[in-house]
Amino acid sequence: GLGDVYKRQVFSFVTSNINATITSIKKDSYFSKYSLSTIKRAVLFLTSRGLIRAEQSSEDKREMILTIHS
Repeated sequence: GLGDVYKRQVFSFVTSNINATITSIKKDSYFSKYSLSTIKRAVLFLTSRGLIRAEQSSEDKREMILTIHS
């Protein structure tokens, strides 16, 4: 489940930041100790469980905006 601290932290970041992206998570000083692949793994876990949603950004098609699945 959400046993891994980094998954909880990524979920927290998404819930408290509008227009959160994998890039914005990686650039946050708290996540500097985590690799990009770890952050991507957490995002994949959270989206696959339906806890967050990833939608393509209208400004930058390469970015996925992460939001809480409400």
